Amino acid sequence: MQERISQQNQNVNVFNQPHDETAERAVLGSMLKDYDFIDLCVSNLTEQDFYIEQHQKLFNALKEYRVEYAYFETLDRTLLLNFLEKKNIHVPEPELEALVLEAIDDTDILLAVFDILKQKRREREIIQLSKELEKTKDVNIAFSYLYENIAKETDIFKFYKLSEIAEVKQDFLCKNYLPIAKNTLTMLSAHGGSGKTWLALNIAVNIAIEGAKVLYWTKEDSAGYLKSRLNILMKYFYKNKQDVINQNIYFSDSTSAISSYHFFLLEKHNFDVLILDPLLSFFMDSFNNENDNVQARKFISMLVNESQKRKITTLLIHHHNKNKDSELKARGASAFLDSSRLAYEILPTKNKNNKNKEKITYDIHTQREVSIVKDNFGASAILGGLSKIITIKPKSDFPEVIDEDIEEKEDEQKNTINYAE
Repeated sequence: MQERISQQNQNVNVFNQPHDETAERAVLGSMLKDYDFIDLCVSNLTEQDFYIEQHQKLFNALKEYRVEYAYFETLDRTLLLNFLEKKNIHVPEPELEALVLEAIDDTDILLAVFDILKQKRREREIIQLSKELEKTKDVNIAFSYLYENIAKETDIFKFYKLSEIAEVKQDFLCKNYLPIAKNTLTMLSAHGGSGKTWLALNIAVNIAIEGAKVLYWTKEDSAGYLKSRLNILMKYFYKNKQDVINQNIYFSDSTSAISSYHFFLLEKHNFDVLILDPLLSFFMDSFNNENDNVQARKFISMLVNESQKRKITTLLIHHHNKNKDSELKARGASAFLDSSRLAYEILPTKNKNNKNKEKITYDIHTQREVSIVKDNFGASAILGGLSKIITIKPKSDFPEVIDEDIEEKEDEQKNTINYAE
């Protein structure tokens, strides 16, 4: 397994401060791949724009290497390794090759990544500043320091007259199937085996048919497996729409941690919609405690801000809690749901799990009842109520059946209940 020069040598917890490891690696990879990009990077960045210590060291080393070997037209890998060794910077050659693979060839994109690193640096400076402010009792000194170090570079406070503000009403995609809030977050949660992925694929298809470009990013199933399910849907439900579906739906099963840089790439490649499945896998790539409300709110805030900034409609697929004693249905910190403005859940199909003991009247093999959990955008007006029966999959010619009886028996053997009462 290749060695990474990121978190392993960091003396502090990398999750304590704002940073974007993907963006840092992309810049370093660009410097290694294109000799001319070293000058571009050095003229726009400093070592303080990098958070990870080894990244700071490598940036400075490449800067010094460029000066010392200015007469070279290209970067000599063997010479660079010897140079790094003299600087006591130990970077395995496979890691250098891995960085090169993450390089950015487009100058405009690279400049945008610079902005991401600078923004993260300002966020770290604000955190450091708050610590400094706690040490002084002189308010004038504190605000003077704030202005000189932060406010000149960042618009941290804006205000407008009422007459200057344009009224904005929330728009939606997929109105005829299940309304998804446009350019912000929507959450869909349910128990395992209840059809979340089938429903998410149908949402992706309906949005694609509307002409939007969709990326379905999975960390639970392979892209090939999702394609097989999509082909089944197209065969039975969307036979006449296959061309537009194939043109507008993309899949990814990349293991990289999601960041602001990914949203920039989505915008650059004209994507309109991002589906993340499941939410906690993406969260745990960057944080270490799914029950920590501070970490959860920070993660969701990043997704909301980037979705709004890049005009990306983001759908989060989330698991329900298996613990029957939990007050929360959705797994993990309550901030996941609190920070979302529109949230749905797939209701259980088992009669004994329905609050009102109501009889199931729809076909549990092909349909699900989707209910609104949180609605700050008025989606219920489009949905025609607080819940809707939705067809999610065909019944025939497909051996896989969503069997909640089997799943519940397995859970009972483990002394757990798979459905919240």
